[in-house]
Amino acid sequence: MADVFISYKAERRRAARHLSKVLGAHGYSVWFDYGLIPGDDFEPKLMAELGAAKVVVVLWCAMSVKSQWVHKEAHYAREHGKFLPCWIEEADLPDEFSGADTINLIAWDGGPRSRMLNRVIDDVGRRLGRDPAVNYRELRDLEDDWHDFGAPSLAQFALSDAPPAVREGPARPPAPAKAAPILGPPPKGLSQNLAAHWERAQNGDAAALFQVGLSAKAFDQRFGERAIAPDPVLEGKLLAGGGGEHHQPELGSGKIVKNTVHVVGESKAPSHDIA
Repeated sequence: MADVFISYKAERRRAARHLSKVLGAHGYSVWFDYGLIPGDDFEPKLMAELGAAKVVVVLWCAMSVKSQWVHKEAHYAREHGKFLPCWIEEADLPDEFSGADTINLIAWDGGPRSRMLNRVIDDVGRRLGRDPAVNYRELRDLEDDWHDFGAPSLAQFALSDAPPAVREGPARPPAPAKAAPILGPPPKGLSQNLAAHWERAQNGDAAALFQVGLSAKAFDQRFGERAIAPDPVLEGKLLAGGGGEHHQPELGSGKIVKNTVHVVGESKAPSHDIA
């Protein structure tokens, strides 16, 4: 479990990550990445991290003041004596937190070695009961990276494109529906070998699908119309290629590749047209 928990609106993830690296370079462990928690374990894991942290840094901005999750985390932190609120942009704080002594980081340029961070570092160290242990090389590399990205302040860090859905929005989207089988149920009277090809073809096996296509062509009267789905594109795929590993139908591509087709008593010259 980490020393410090950062509470923030999910879109501000990049800003929270930057601050976590700065605190980490001063020798303090930080937890902030909600996106790593599996959906079913989300709230228990989050509350465990929140409960274990000695300091909860709350990043107030125009978005976080409207977040129910940030409110919940801030309320818990205040009730347990670990609340360290910080402004990263101007915002009207909720009434519950408006009277708190809030550190103003709006003027902090984001520099990892800025004096504007002294109060945050000092407050974290005081609550943890130990002074910062600065990793000079890590702090220097972090500052170089910060300059390479244009030296943004926390509020100027790009907003995240995809906030963690479990924390900020509705439940995760359902898994995509299972695709319908390529072929319907096999007709009666198939040989054991052809029945095996049919079963593999239903699961998308291209070579098996090719064999079923050839058999359907050769024994069309026996199979009847329901043997192959009544789809001209699909039938073209079934009959494309010569049966070798270099002549397999292109399943799922929407293209029909015309090649040599071996049907009983019949051969067509190869062509390389793409329909």
